[in-house]
Amino acid sequence: MSKNRLLVLVTTMVIVALLAGCAQPAPTATPRPTVAPTKPAAAEPTAEPGGAVMAALRQDGYMGPALTTEPITLRMLKITVSAAEQELYDRWVKEFTDAFPNIKIEEERVPYGDLYQKLQVIIAGGEPPDVIKVDGPWVKAFCYFDAFEPLNDWLAKSYFDDYLPATLEEHSFQGKVYAWPERQSSLFGYYNRDLFVQAGIDPPPETTDPAKGWTWEKYLEAWKKLTIKPAGSEVPEVWGLAPSEFGPGGVGSLYYYEGMFIRGKGDPNAAKDSDEYKTWAAISEDGTDVKGYIDTPQAIEAMQWYQDLFQKEKVSPTAGMPNGFPDGRGATAFATSDRVSRFPAANPKLNMGVTPVGYFSDGVPFTHSGSTTVAVSKNSKHKAEAVALNHWFHTYAHRVEYAQVTGNLPAMISVFAGTGMYDKYPNTLFQAMLSTYAAPRPPGPGYLQYDSAATLAIRDIGLGADPTSTLHEVADEINGYLAQFKK
Repeated sequence: MSKNRLLVLVTTMVIVALLAGCAQPAPTATPRPTVAPTKPAAAEPTAEPGGAVMAALRQDGYMGPALTTEPITLRMLKITVSAAEQELYDRWVKEFTDAFPNIKIEEERVPYGDLYQKLQVIIAGGEPPDVIKVDGPWVKAFCYFDAFEPLNDWLAKSYFDDYLPATLEEHSFQGKVYAWPERQSSLFGYYNRDLFVQAGIDPPPETTDPAKGWTWEKYLEAWKKLTIKPAGSEVPEVWGLAPSEFGPGGVGSLYYYEGMFIRGKGDPNAAKDSDEYKTWAAISEDGTDVKGYIDTPQAIEAMQWYQDLFQKEKVSPTAGMPNGFPDGRGATAFATSDRVSRFPAANPKLNMGVTPVGYFSDGVPFTHSGSTTVAVSKNSKHKAEAVALNHWFHTYAHRVEYAQVTGNLPAMISVFAGTGMYDKYPNTLFQAMLSTYAAPRPPGPGYLQYDSAATLAIRDIGLGADPTSTLHEVADEINGYLAQFKK
């Protein structure tokens, strides 16, 4: 692995991490149904070192060798998490080290925004930790630089078969899987029922089928009626669409959110040489070309529509507006699933409904996915033990417990059923969207540069820049960076 090339990657990561905060690459094609695998029976005892822990690892697909009985130390780099989540990991670590008393685990926790600066220092020193936690969309970029250990020879195929389609795509590179998914995320629509009643508008449907939700065109019709200006004022007291709460808020806040508009008039099932497919793919298959992908006629048309929301129709403010939706200053909002509890917590009187995100009438339902994930360093001197530790964190039983305690969306199919939490609306919608129409952000070695440049271009367009020239220019900018990766 080239240390200099990896340093270039990590330096870019710092910029995007600071921009994105803790929000959460190639497309998935035709949606596949989700059928939860049968919950495994209790593990039988094993004569291998590790007893019940090793038996559980074997049952959940660990195929590596027995772990060493010699004293070793595993180093683990993680982000700072909630007290409840940390308690889970502390208990799992204790269970693992009780089963393998010869293994010592040194855990270092850093705030999310500092993680990649820390990685930069560690990589420069040439000794990365054995276990590394990163954002799911970054997996492919790290794999390009040969930083992670592929898992296909360590874990059974049946384990990977349980990954959601978007999760499997996000965690794979050149036909191999490189990481364990911790959780997933996607975007959903939220609306204020009372404001719809006041405007005399029927609200969007509460449906588990995103294709039966509103189109963006229908949303715009409603937003015009929901935007209310006080007498004698040009500034609305209620906006049809609350501004994004990601990053700095307002227009161009985060590609994870607004990138779905650039890709929204595309079609993953169109011919691969068509503008429709390229619009949706957003990058070439080898991850080194965005010209004719991010600036297609369809992408330009979509971003003109996006600009009109702020500059022509004026149904959404260009600046951030903290708590704008729960406070009743925005009639609708698009956000992650955790807002189903956070919005009402911010305003207990909020009469809120949940619905799928919109889609263009000449496109397909679509939203970005995004996960946190854990991988094993390719340079680890204790790969079997590092793989086993990570897999212990991600056994079926522990993934179910993690989802129940944290409320985060599962990244594996069987876990949805196992939690007992996804049999009622809107949780049924959350599962359906992730299982069918969610897709990772564009992959490749330059993902981070892509994400940063595209976010700034979206912001410029939202503030009035010409969509055609802006998208052509950002395509050239991103390609200039990607040129170094062409074979």
